[in-house]
Amino acid sequence: MKKGLGTIFSLFVFAILVFGLYGCSDDKVSKDVNSIKSRLEKIEDRLSNIEKSSKRVGVLEDEFQKLQQSMDAWERAITARLAPVSKKKGASQAKTVESRNKGKSYMVERGDSLFRIAQKHNMTVDQLCQLNKITKNTVLHPGVKLLVY
Repeated sequence: MKKGLGTIFSLFVFAILVFGLYGCSDDKVSKDVNSIKSRLEKIEDRLSNIEKSSKRVGVLEDEFQKLQQSMDAWERAITARLAPVSKKKGASQAKTVESRNKGKSYMVERGDSLFRIAQKHNMTVDQLCQLNKITKNTVLHPGVKLLVY
């Protein structure tokens, strides 16, 4: 009985192998291989493009850092040139502020604007400009004193 089952099992395995091999023709295998090769070539092309783009991004990052350093240097140079001018303006404006009347004075800080200063002291921009004999277009420099109510 065991020998008969073994023989039937062997014939079954043989039949599967024969039909399996018969179903896999060389044409089908070669088509699959060619398809895989074309996909692999496309992947390699994309990888090559990514590598080129990566190199370009690296070059652009280097250029950006150089430009940023150059801008920082220009900003320092401009600030250094304007510092003596703003000190002179600050001194002359402080004298005129004290001589006008005994109102409070406000020292301009970095980032201040006429609107922000006026708002801080419950004034309008027009009042602030009129009191200090300046226009709305006047550029404020840190260290300059303005007369406020």
